[in-house]
Amino acid sequence: MARLYLLSAHLRPTGSFGAHTFMALWVAMPVLGKPTALVFLVAQFLLRDRSAAKIPALVVFARLSATYAAYIIGRALLSGPGAMEPVLDLLPLLVVAGLAAWTIRAPVQINMQRLFQATTILLIAVFCLALFERLALGIWRPQLLLGNPLNLTPLLLFPILFVTMDRYAPSRLWIWIGLIAFCLGAYVIGGLSQSRGMFLGLWVLVLVRVAFSLREAAAWHLRVLRAMRLFFASGLVIAAVATDPMVSGSYQVMYETSTAQSAQPDRSIELRWAFLDGGIEAARERPIFGHGPQFRMIAAQDHMDERYRITMTHLHNDYLTHLVAGGLPALLLLVALLGTPAFTGWQGNAGLPGSQRRSRQEIGTLSTLCLMGVAAVNNVLFVDISAFTTAMSCIAVLLILETLMHSESNADV
Repeated sequence: MARLYLLSAHLRPTGSFGAHTFMALWVAMPVLGKPTALVFLVAQFLLRDRSAAKIPALVVFARLSATYAAYIIGRALLSGPGAMEPVLDLLPLLVVAGLAAWTIRAPVQINMQRLFQATTILLIAVFCLALFERLALGIWRPQLLLGNPLNLTPLLLFPILFVTMDRYAPSRLWIWIGLIAFCLGAYVIGGLSQSRGMFLGLWVLVLVRVAFSLREAAAWHLRVLRAMRLFFASGLVIAAVATDPMVSGSYQVMYETSTAQSAQPDRSIELRWAFLDGGIEAARERPIFGHGPQFRMIAAQDHMDERYRITMTHLHNDYLTHLVAGGLPALLLLVALLGTPAFTGWQGNAGLPGSQRRSRQEIGTLSTLCLMGVAAVNNVLFVDISAFTTAMSCIAVLLILETLMHSESNADV
């Protein structure tokens, strides 16, 4: 996937090679999995470009990451023994953010059409590999090389939305291929890997995507047609999940467990509710500075039934995890980090054409909503692989926004 993106004859007409290397790794990350980290460290260092100006958005993100890390590390050290665990979990964020700000320089001119094609092919490849894992290897919830299905599915949310932005499709054929990729990627989340919270949240993101599409400058009937096309594709995915008894049954059990209507409740749903209840009680005890990052789970488990006191690294809600770990400052820093793409997308647009400005606002907003949605049902920072993929995703979107700020080249925006 990375070679497809990098070897394109039109991939990088001008600009930093480091940016395109980074984007290739981001596109390929769901397939390459954890080895992407090693490739990133080697490639970005060898291909660094120090001959041009730094990119302000990347510098801001690196400084914000350093501020976040400094607070979490400081809070951990003040809390007593065991501080090394949160420190190690933060290293990927610091390394990725710092190395990207150092090695990727202006100008950044990403070919949006090539990115659309690469992302489309990625989603189709992920579906094929996930289906192979289930049918040939007997892995009921495919995870590819990421070690856990909940590490895989967050990487698909923004790409799934991006391939519906037909203004970047190089031809009408690619518009339809993008919709097919949308369906397959969404089915991986909801039908194969069965990340139920993310699958339900995806449809909220689709509604936001439709709202932005209705703001475009195209004729009204074209905007309505695009919205109907996306609703139709969404309906196909929901129908595919609903008509599979084994898959739809898990959603039914989730609903019945959450509403206390099930005779055989879903253990994972019970655990999540127990984590939330225990976390809320722990946060109430120390709302300002929390209990310390290394004691986040212990503090919550003190308020949980013994049946649910299992070893975990987060509370399946990263806002609550941060509140218990570091109190209000940790929560605010988390929101600031995840909100960076949206803030960047809505700032610095003075003088840009309307279509270009709307594209930046849409991509920034959707990517932040994707990250914040994942944080609401899982974790985005307090595990090393999550910190790595979250940092990669944020920076990739910042590079896209940088392209849309300075150039409409190769993209009908």
